[in-house]
Amino acid sequence: MTNTRSARALRREYRLGPVPLLVLEGIEVLKKDAYGLAIMDFVNDRLGPERAIDPGQVYVTLKRLERDRKFVTITETRTVRSSPPLKVYAVTPEGRRAQSIAKAEAEAMHRAVMQGKGR
Repeated sequence: MTNTRSARALRREYRLGPVPLLVLEGIEVLKKDAYGLAIMDFVNDRLGPERAIDPGQVYVTLKRLERDRKFVTITETRTVRSSPPLKVYAVTPEGRRAQSIAKAEAEAMHRAVMQGKGR
């Protein structure tokens, strides 16, 4: 019973919607090139032109993940001396755990809907 309760608590704590999940995936895939515009392009490439989201939604998600400091770390780098620093994101171990839990939840929901159990 305790294991079930703690699994539920973990799912609640790490509940990530599709946009944060895609953003974290983009950060993982892009690695050292995981900055705002590249992440936005990754997310919209994955979603396709008919489902593309507003850039503001990606940047709000990045801000939230940045503020929490639980799922991502940030390194600031300058590409050109006169330009403002570029924020490069990396997923933390806890962020990877959240990704794993969120993906499992999304897959379970998808299976339930496709099997007609989501009624």
